[in-house]
Amino acid sequence: RRFIEELEEIPLNRDHSRQQELPTTDKEKSALRGLLGSLSWLCGQTCFMYSVDVNFLITCIPVSTVGEIVKANALVRNVKKWHLQEFQIHSFHPEEELHMVCWTDAAWANRPNGKDSTEGIFIGMTSQNLLQGHETNVSPIFWRSAKTERTCRSPACAETMAALDGEDDLLYLRVLWWEISGGHVNTRYPNEAARQTPGIIVTDARNLYDKLHRATVCIKGAEKRSDIEAISLRENAEDSGVQFNWVHGGAMIANSLTKTTEKAQALLYIQMGFRYKIVQDDQGRSEKVRRKEGLTPMEDTCIDLDRQRTQNTHTAISK
Repeated sequence: RRFIEELEEIPLNRDHSRQQELPTTDKEKSALRGLLGSLSWLCGQTCFMYSVDVNFLITCIPVSTVGEIVKANALVRNVKKWHLQEFQIHSFHPEEELHMVCWTDAAWANRPNGKDSTEGIFIGMTSQNLLQGHETNVSPIFWRSAKTERTCRSPACAETMAALDGEDDLLYLRVLWWEISGGHVNTRYPNEAARQTPGIIVTDARNLYDKLHRATVCIKGAEKRSDIEAISLRENAEDSGVQFNWVHGGAMIANSLTKTTEKAQALLYIQMGFRYKIVQDDQGRSEKVRRKEGLTPMEDTCIDLDRQRTQNTHTAISK
């Protein structure tokens, strides 16, 4: 809290702040680098909601303008509004089996240079209740917002890369948790240790989810590399015992780690008391379609349909 309160904006007079296209001086670049370094550390510790904002601004430092300083100062003001927000780590029953869940998302070609993509990964510790569709405590243990390792030719390619990197982070954390818990880790066979902690990957990319659940992944078209990576992802997941789930974009926490304009998912997670759920939608509808139909982000349609069927059955019996 004190660290946030001590953050200071980069001084800009009124006239200079209006010249947003003007390149920054070496002194201003140094000040910008220092401020963003502090914000980067902070977002790595608690303020995950602003990770993507900091990430984008750091990318711009070498070619920054006064406009970037204005954005960085605005970011400081936004962060300070949350200085009283408590970061919650939930307790679980000693006998309860813990699960690690990884939400992965990608935004295609949305970075400042107009060609690179951004991946967002959010991993939390939770219980079996999350897989059963219940709103459940989810303790945040890892997150990151970063540029994908290579330029992607399509959104599907970016989503595949994000899921692949998310599975890699998830494996490491599951192995680490097993070792912390007192288990023995055979470094030649890390999947054995990872299997001791159930893992789940959640994506909002329907194309990727369907591809991973086909009997075979066909390598065709212009995305052959992406298809090969999808095969690698599936094999890695099978070896380490990872389950895949799909949710619509409005229920994807990692959305807030890939787009500066989408804070809703992270805000919802915080407002729910660091609790979340894997939303079930029997028709696989997108966030936009669900919104048009009046559905809330956390509303399960499968459960509602089952409840309606039960009510119809009771009505029929009573008649």
